[in-house]
Amino acid sequence: MAHVRRVVREAWRSVRQAQAAQVLSSFFRSSRVSDEWSHLQLEKEPRPTTRRLSEAEKEAANVFFSTAAHFRGRLEAEAASLLVPDNITAEHQGSYTYYQRHNAEGFLLFCRKYSEPSDRQVEEVLLDTGQLAAEGTNYADVTACKVSDDETMLAYIVDLHGDDSFELRVRSLRSDCESATEARIPNIRSVEFLECAHEHSLLAVEVDPESKRACRAVHLTVSPTAACSRRKLWEEEDAAAYLELYRTKDRLHIFVSSNTKETSDVRVCKCGGSCETLSLKPLLVKIAGVEYFAEHQDGWFYIISNHERPDFKVYRASADELDSTNGAWACLQPFFTPPGRMHVTDADLFSRWLVLYGHQSAAPEVCVVPLVANHGSGKEVQPYLVDLPSQIGSVEPCTNADSNVEKVRYTFRSPIEPGCTYELDLVERRAEIVSQCRIDNPELLQSMQCDRLQFPSRDGTLVPLTLVRHVESDQGQDGQGAPCLLQVYGSYGTFLAPDFCSEHVALLRRGWVLAWAHVRGGGENGRNWHSAGRQLSKANSIMDLADAVKFLLSRGIARPGGVCLKGSSAGGLTVGAMLNSRSDAALVSAAILEVPFVDALTSMMDPTLPLTVHEFDEWGDPATAEHAANIRSISPYENLGSHCYPSVYISCASNDARAPAWMSLKYAARLRARSPGLLELRSRRRPAGDATKAGNVVLHCSDSGHAGAMGWQERSEEFSRQVTFLHDALGLSKI
Repeated sequence: MAHVRRVVREAWRSVRQAQAAQVLSSFFRSSRVSDEWSHLQLEKEPRPTTRRLSEAEKEAANVFFSTAAHFRGRLEAEAASLLVPDNITAEHQGSYTYYQRHNAEGFLLFCRKYSEPSDRQVEEVLLDTGQLAAEGTNYADVTACKVSDDETMLAYIVDLHGDDSFELRVRSLRSDCESATEARIPNIRSVEFLECAHEHSLLAVEVDPESKRACRAVHLTVSPTAACSRRKLWEEEDAAAYLELYRTKDRLHIFVSSNTKETSDVRVCKCGGSCETLSLKPLLVKIAGVEYFAEHQDGWFYIISNHERPDFKVYRASADELDSTNGAWACLQPFFTPPGRMHVTDADLFSRWLVLYGHQSAAPEVCVVPLVANHGSGKEVQPYLVDLPSQIGSVEPCTNADSNVEKVRYTFRSPIEPGCTYELDLVERRAEIVSQCRIDNPELLQSMQCDRLQFPSRDGTLVPLTLVRHVESDQGQDGQGAPCLLQVYGSYGTFLAPDFCSEHVALLRRGWVLAWAHVRGGGENGRNWHSAGRQLSKANSIMDLADAVKFLLSRGIARPGGVCLKGSSAGGLTVGAMLNSRSDAALVSAAILEVPFVDALTSMMDPTLPLTVHEFDEWGDPATAEHAANIRSISPYENLGSHCYPSVYISCASNDARAPAWMSLKYAARLRARSPGLLELRSRRRPAGDATKAGNVVLHCSDSGHAGAMGWQERSEEFSRQVTFLHDALGLSKI
């Protein structure tokens, strides 16, 4: 479009050479190349050039998508039929049954009913996130919702902007207190009721408003008039550490955990009694490089740690043993070692059972462990792995609030399973379906198949690859492969779960193949898999992605000119870095970068930005020359070339505090300026294998945050933008 082309050229020509940014070492002062687009970032009041460029990008995106308005309308109608109905799974706690559901606009409702049948068994909506969004931002992300043990008080935490500005709100649930004032306490990240005698006290984690770091544990007392007093119990001085807290399932203790990417420091306090003497006591001696989380049951503290096994092992110790040794690790008794190479990510502790959740070789696993070898049956009870519906998908534990039960609930999802909740009888080892999500035209999903393959990366490492495609054809109607969307993440040891997604169904319906590359840097193969793709080894993630593309093409799964990539957040770095290779970019026709982390060098150089110091363990500390050079080498923005790039769709969010919108704006501007063919939008595809033809660059900026839109309408619109963009890039018919 002429307007965006003119604005980019004018901005590029008029920008003064950026002044040297404050750096952490002489290495940067002597070697960093000037950043001609640095004026687009970190501005409280954007400059006129920034505003003009933002408006030009917005106008260009609107014009681009307006040419396919009819197709987008069809897609949005299709999205409505693909919206997964509520999979309501109620949890009984106290006198009530608690559950969540969505309203017509897609906003979440937190509800309860009396458990016993009576004339009072009507739905009580505790919290309506749609009403919160209507306070002015049309955005409401509730990250915690807690009810006091006497079921008369509600405490919840909400972010109304998407910028990680969290606020705690506390109010009475008594019917005779409907007009009572709601207490509002800003900068609170997590909270639990302490259940102190004769007062409503809470333990909370406070956030520093500038750094966005959760760094203080505070005791809060809220009065009926909404007045609030606070007392600091612990402040974490390590800028790399973030605090979180949670209450044990037996309701007797609260743990406050300080976590860096590699080290845990957990403190504990008892619930109940007098809060005047409340204090936080270290559970175990802090050891650098050792992570753990804890639970409590029947006088035992259960510790799940990577102390001796990188993928975590279970220990236990009594309170007396921990007290007498001042939290020495030597007092821990090994309790259970997970089978094989299972990497443990979560746990549910019941009065007689421990349930571990994790994955192994990119497959989800659930392991059930008896706390005692004999449950009175006369037979020894052995640990066992749960039979899951498939090795492709993900498992999410339900709330499972009651510790005195012999059953556990979890939800299984896969690319062709919107969500099925099971209740497992821990004794009988029998799982029954409690609820299941359904979509219109379920026959479509039944005609798909999921496969788990492996491909060799160029250094010989076997990398898992998940595929979803039509049962009747795995190589397209013409035998030459099908259009393929390949997704990647590969950071933080996170398992890239191949979950159900409505836009995926729309693509499958139109003959696409979906793929997930489980590259190094993720958690699919445990801690060592993560280590092989972080810091100085990050190039392995990028190499694995490029080799995944070549594998799909060589096997005839993807057709030449039909490969599209998608990376979100840190996955955007992996995709963006791969596209900076001229030869690899020539294999790709389109890329979607969602809230992408594309300017890693600028971000990691500035310790005042949220998360920067915390993420040194993942990306490296640029104060070290070796790490600085490596960060520069993998940063998509730093290495943008002048070769022809494929079409790129970039989504960002104006309130994103994790991958700020200025990253995407800088990336798009430099990409347009350095690859001149991208200064003009086209409605034609890039010819297969023709590296001399540039694609399009389309940038869309929403008013939400890093997590994206909350309402169904906004999510459907983004769904239609992405599918429209992919079809345009490949020159596919828009039907």
